[in-house]
Amino acid sequence: MAKAGDTYTFLPVATDADNDPLTFQISGLPDWATFDGTTGELRGTPGDSNVGQTQDIEITVSDGKATDSIGPFQIAIAARSAGPAGPDSAPTISGAPWATLIPG
Repeated sequence: MAKAGDTYTFLPVATDADNDPLTFQISGLPDWATFDGTTGELRGTPGDSNVGQTQDIEITVSDGKATDSIGPFQIAIAARSAGPAGPDSAPTISGAPWATLIPG
């Protein structure tokens, strides 16, 4: 899970028995994120408009001869907190106004 306003990072672990160079690709990259095709790192900071679930994301690794993938998966984005009432809480007002005005 990620939170709006906080940086999300995912770095998959990939190995190749032949030690061939690996490259990564992604499908379903969220618009708030970036992807590094050399390391496979998915990173970004979702905003308040991104609260909810991402679409399906799939990361594929290739050694030039074969591929493997992780996913599809989704990232749940929670609303940021701004105190106990939440980020978009309405203001409150209180008090006890006088019901009768006494002339001075």
